[in-house]
Amino acid sequence: MAAQDITGAPWPRWRLFLGLAVVATAGLLLFGGLIATMLALVVPSKAGTERVDVLAAEPSSDERRDAIAASSLPDVPRDARWPHAPAAVPPAEITIPVSASIGPAGVSSGFPRTPEGALGQLAAIEVRLLEAMSIPVLNQVHSAWVAPGGPDLAAWEMSANVQAFLGAVPHEAPGRIDDTTTVTVIPVGAQLKGTDGQDWVLACVMVEVRATVATDARMAYGHCARMAWANDRWRIAPGVPPAAVDGAWPATQAFIDAGWNTWRQAS
Repeated sequence: MAAQDITGAPWPRWRLFLGLAVVATAGLLLFGGLIATMLALVVPSKAGTERVDVLAAEPSSDERRDAIAASSLPDVPRDARWPHAPAAVPPAEITIPVSASIGPAGVSSGFPRTPEGALGQLAAIEVRLLEAMSIPVLNQVHSAWVAPGGPDLAAWEMSANVQAFLGAVPHEAPGRIDDTTTVTVIPVGAQLKGTDGQDWVLACVMVEVRATVATDARMAYGHCARMAWANDRWRIAPGVPPAAVDGAWPATQAFIDAGWNTWRQAS
């Protein structure tokens, strides 16, 4: 889902990058333009129901899954996604299993049939998409990793991110970034918004995104998705997409207050 401002109009921040980059040649820092560009990766919070308790003992109805998806995480300040001072008390950690193989579309796979495995798989999908910033890769990943009935390609939040980035950053090859631009994505936080039986998880992942054009900048980006186990792997599941989440820089008080745990990769 494309980011919108409070009036409902699409955010122009990706487009602002090009104008700011031109101005930068007259003396302003390109860093400011890159910050504006990266803001498009942040989808504002939407109203939802109260947060649903994590972990359901028994499978339940579609209504429960919809309620989990619609529930909102706590709001965080708008500037919380940028690097700033850590909290005095560090957040709790959550251990995420390592990938055991490379799956379709070059996405790390082989995660176990556990809630933590769903978190690992969602993060692997995000890392592949955002680091590639490529329309062909976007299509391949969607085809392989979004289950039938899941978000349509054109309406998928991750599609909007890739399209907006490519629309703002100069690139030579059609539909993909070139060698002058790099994007690095590192998982830094995770939380389980809810589960429904053994094979359905509402997974939320926070990643640190670093984009380099003429300089670099960093921010935190949060994303949630329905995840379902089928045919020996986790995939993005059908249903109304979850409520959007705000970015919160890892280990800060805003990160903790919003319920995030520090990502710890199993050895």
